[in-house]
Amino acid sequence: MPAIRTDGDPRRLEAFLPRRDRHYLAVTAAVALGGGAVLLAAAPSAWLWPALAGFALCSALIGAGDAVTQRIPNLLNLTALCSTVPLLALAVGGRSGSPAGAVSGAAAAFAVYFGLWLVAPSGMGLGDVKLAPYLGAHLGLFGLSCWWHGMFYGVAVQGVVVAIGLATGRLRRGDRLAHGPAMCLGAAAALLEALLTH
Repeated sequence: MPAIRTDGDPRRLEAFLPRRDRHYLAVTAAVALGGGAVLLAAAPSAWLWPALAGFALCSALIGAGDAVTQRIPNLLNLTALCSTVPLLALAVGGRSGSPAGAVSGAAAAFAVYFGLWLVAPSGMGLGDVKLAPYLGAHLGLFGLSCWWHGMFYGVAVQGVVVAIGLATGRLRRGDRLAHGPAMCLGAAAALLEALLTH
């Protein structure tokens, strides 16, 4: 596939789009648009739309990038985390979600993943640890149950992927596998569940 020419600082662009071929961009855009449409359709309030759209875009960029490079750049994690502050504040301003829940969710998710990294640093990268507060803030906005479900679903998705990979021979014991996509997918599933039952 021919690459799409881009301008700007290549190092900065690399953090958001590690590949610029049309197939990769099309898949990433489809995931972002499809995921965003599903979350927006389930949202009980329009105040949540900016936060959910931002979540869909950032999660698609992070998950796709991590899947092909097995890394989550600091710039991408920082951009996602900083952008979510005003978007979640807007949701809270519209009486959708708990600000204390978002803050505590972010802190708790970071603590959990940092603890896991300390215990088994070969099992995940620091990029996953830095991604955790972003996902945790969104999950915590909808309460403790959503937060727990998001954490569990992320681990469960990773476990299923590993099991299938080992069973089909695509993975061998000791192979490293990106954890960011599973974290994003698990968080998205928990958010959708919370929105539908809100």
